[in-house]
Order: sequence, then structure tokens, then C-alpha cells
Amino acid sequence: MTVHGTTTSYRNGCRCWRCTDANTIAVRDWRSQPHDPATLRHGEAATYNNYSCRCAPCTGARRAYDAART
Repeated sequence: MTVHGTTTSYRNGCRCWRCTDANTIAVRDWRSQPHDPATLRHGEAATYNNYSCRCAPCTGARRAYDAART
């Protein structure tokens, strides 16, 4: 039985509005928490996007990613 309105249901493939909203809120909360820069994998576009890291290696990776897409 699927319990709607949970991140677990969303991760298991449910895309109803309640599960999608629960996941959106959880991701926003997670991203807004401070993360230790020493534990991040720098030099990746994903670190730039997901953790808002703006160090030179992450910014460069994001620029390279954008350039490759055009």
C-alpha cells in the first residue's frame, strides 16, 4: 500500500501531486542547510547546482557543462 504525501513514495516512483510536493519541500529544506565545503566534491557542475558552491573549480565545471550543451 502506498502512503501518499511522503518522500518515500516519491522515491519509489509515485508522481502524484502530494508526493511531488513532499519531495519538493524536502529537497528545498536539504539544500538550504549549510554543508561542510570540505565534504563536497568540487569541480563538478552538480556541486555548483545542488550545493550552490561558487568556488573556481565548480564554476568552471558549470561553464564547461553549459558550453557543451550549446
